Amino acid sequence: MSSKGLSSKSLSSKSLLSKHMPFKKTALAVLVGSLLSGCIELGGDDSSDDEVQGDQPQEEQRVSITGFAVKGILAGAIVEAYDITGNTLLATTITDADGKYTLPSITHDGPILVKLKTAADTMATCDSAVGCDDGSGTPVPFGSKYTFNDSNFNLSAVLPDASVADDQELMVTPITHMAAERVQAAADAGETIDSSAVQGINNATANLLGLDGVDINTVPPVDITDVQATSEGSADQQLYAALLASIQTIAEQDPEATIADVVNDLATDYAEDGGLVSNSEDAAKITLEEIFVGATEVVEIVEAEAVEEGVELDLGEAGSTLDLAESEAKNAEPDAEVIVEPEPEPEPEPTLTLSTATQKGIALLNDLNTWQDALQADNQTLTQPFEDQLEGTGDILESLDAQSKVLQEFSTLIVREEDVTECFATDSMTGVCIASDTYTESEAGPIFGIAGVVASLAGLTEK
Repeated sequence: MSSKGLSSKSLSSKSLLSKHMPFKKTALAVLVGSLLSGCIELGGDDSSDDEVQGDQPQEEQRVSITGFAVKGILAGAIVEAYDITGNTLLATTITDADGKYTLPSITHDGPILVKLKTAADTMATCDSAVGCDDGSGTPVPFGSKYTFNDSNFNLSAVLPDASVADDQELMVTPITHMAAERVQAAADAGETIDSSAVQGINNATANLLGLDGVDINTVPPVDITDVQATSEGSADQQLYAALLASIQTIAEQDPEATIADVVNDLATDYAEDGGLVSNSEDAAKITLEEIFVGATEVVEIVEAEAVEEGVELDLGEAGSTLDLAESEAKNAEPDAEVIVEPEPEPEPEPTLTLSTATQKGIALLNDLNTWQDALQADNQTLTQPFEDQLEGTGDILESLDAQSKVLQEFSTLIVREEDVTECFATDSMTGVCIASDTYTESEAGPIFGIAGVVASLAGLTEK
């Protein structure tokens, strides 16, 4: 495929601008700006743009939240949604047999705090590598269900922004609980809690525990006690689940601690300064090394069960991540606090509106006028780079992209490209084309046609 510059046909019909240069640059910017504002339709009416962009408050968004409650799967647990202060109840529901919940549609603007607590008929799946204590005196085996109702046990998670989408996912786990407690601590300290701050803390929490690049709110951990489900999950889902199971394992290995104690202590310690100790000789401290060791023990249990059940299971990536994290934590300075500072999410690009496009277009025309002055210093015209080579257009478009992604929407007004197929050999009998070449023809876009008309008017006023 070959690439060609402007065709002779397009040059002959698109050279009004060069015929009438020089002209008054200010007149061009003003008049073309008026044409852009009043005559060119860029795909919509902006009669209400100013109203939308003004200082009026945003309307509250209706959002439906769904997710899984995992400390081991929690079935029959109570899930409640609150505003970020935790004082105003917005909705409530119960998790199903798979630990899944779906809250009724909520009308709210901003972050939403979701809390979980147990009830008399809550059932938990034991995901501890050493079994679970249900109070009966007989350990519950890995993967078995048992009644779990502890008034001191709570989990939570924070949805960054209700306005992002109508339907959103939010996992509720001991790890999201750590992040939520840090968000609450920041709010209590007077910090501004918006969607960017919440997502930043979620990301920092994930990175601290080796879940780099994993959104702990939206990635559903696998049921690590179900070998088949684990084999079908991604490496991120497997690692997430192993770390959650590690927290239950740590609790079961301490005869004086409950899972509620471990979850609360871990979240409180993390919320205080945004970090955890790498390793320590103080048995009362929950360390990163301890978490990674516990997760590795869970991986080994699951791999053994997979062999026993004849299920093909690959936990190599999760295992390697845990081995490396454990080694780093073990070899770090004792009692050294590892803190990951949250990095706020970048603000989304503003939506392109007609008024915004017009403003950007006028600014662009002023830039074009400046470039035209420079070109004229070399006895060239503004369209000459288009006539000589396509690179001139490329330079302008690169400049557009460097300024803002929004300007790319306006770039189609500057240059128009069209694929052209040219036949240079036909079958003498059938007249069918048997050899052809396809290339791209480029011509100045509609903005130059408008500018040419204005230039003509400007030329008349100078006579």
